[in-house]
Amino acid sequence: MTIKEFIFTHWVLSYQALAIAALLILYHLLTCRLRPKPGSYLFYAGVVLFLLVALSPLEYLGRSCLFSAHMVQHIFYLLVIPPLLMAGTDAEFLEKVFRSRAGTFTGKLLFYPLVTWILGIGSMWIWHIPSVFRAMKHSQALMLFQVISLLVLGYIFIWPVYSPIRFMKLRPLQSALYLFSACVGCTLLGILITFSPAGMYTSSFSGGSTAIHTMIVQQWGFTDGVDQQVAGLIMWVPACIVYLTNIMITLGKWYMKGAETGLEEY
Repeated sequence: MTIKEFIFTHWVLSYQALAIAALLILYHLLTCRLRPKPGSYLFYAGVVLFLLVALSPLEYLGRSCLFSAHMVQHIFYLLVIPPLLMAGTDAEFLEKVFRSRAGTFTGKLLFYPLVTWILGIGSMWIWHIPSVFRAMKHSQALMLFQVISLLVLGYIFIWPVYSPIRFMKLRPLQSALYLFSACVGCTLLGILITFSPAGMYTSSFSGGSTAIHTMIVQQWGFTDGVDQQVAGLIMWVPACIVYLTNIMITLGKWYMKGAETGLEEY
C-alpha cells in the first residue's frame, strides 16, 4: 500500500465526533443568538480542524497503529483547537454567565490560573500513565471521554491567556510565565516517554491491517521503539513550539497595545 492509497481509503466515520461537532456548532449559534460574530470564523475553523483530526486517516493511525499519531491528536485536542473555539466565543454571553452568583463562584474555583494550569498539564500526564493509557486503548467509552476531556480541559487551560473577558485573565507577562511553565511540564513528560522502555505504550496498538503494518514498518521504518521515541519527541518539541508561539503572540499583542497607547498619549 502506498501513502496516497492510505490517505484516500482510511477515513473514519465516527458518529461520536460528528455529534461533538454538531453540539459545538449548536452552542455557538445559541450563544451568538443566530447572528455571526467577528470571531465566528475562528470558532468554525476549530470545529473543522476537530473533524479533520477525528475523521481523517490520522484517527486510524492514532487508534490502531501508531502512538506518535495518537500524540499528534492529543496536541491538537488540547493545545490547538481550544484556543480557536475560545477566540470565537461570544464575549457578551460569557459576561452574562460570570456576572451571575453561581457563575462567579464556579468561575473563581475552576478558572483560577493555578487550577487551570494543573488541569491542563495534569490531563497530559494522567492520560499517559501507562496503566491508564492501556485501559483507554481497550475501552471505546474511555477513548471518547479522553477526547471530550482534552477539549474541555484545553479550553479551561487557555482561559487565563486568551479569555475574551477580563474574568480571571492574566496580564501579558503573567501569561508568558504561565505558558512557559506549562512548556516545562510538557518537556518533562516528553523526555520521560522518549527514554521509557520500548513497548511501554506501543504494545497497546493492534497494528491495523497487514498492508498498513507493512507500510509503517518497511516504508516508514517505524518499529515499536522508534514509534515511542517519536511520540515522546512530539510531546517534547512541537508541543513546546505551540506554547512558545502563544507566548510570542501574547507579548506581541502587549507590545502593539503599548505602542498604540504611547502614540495616542504623544
